[in-house]
Amino acid sequence: MDTREISAYAARLVAYCLDARSVWLIEHGLLLFADERTLERLRKTDDLRCAGIDVLVVIDGDRFENVWGPCKLSGSLARWAWQQVSPEEAYYDESRWADANGQAGRVVRVRRKARLLWRASEALAA
Repeated sequence: MDTREISAYAARLVAYCLDARSVWLIEHGLLLFADERTLERLRKTDDLRCAGIDVLVVIDGDRFENVWGPCKLSGSLARWAWQQVSPEEAYYDESRWADANGQAGRVVRVRRKARLLWRASEALAA
């Protein structure tokens, strides 16, 4: 998917998730800042599921979980060393196997860039 298609998909998510505060484009999908209720609501709909895009919902300002997928994925922005450096840009660390299949047993941390796609207006977010 190109950036335009991903932005259109993010707009569909935001239209469905009225409590969303922001949506960020990350290396492997979208990071949606919302709450636990939004996460559960998204999990009940298959209409917004999009193959090839992982959607992670930040539920309390730090912890996140994936919405769909065969395996439950969860994590923490603190463990990712999430750092917002401007209103529209952030950086985070991602852990990866040093080799493609993880046979060597070594993990490396890769610094990634995130880009803001959408943010709720201050009047709506309050």
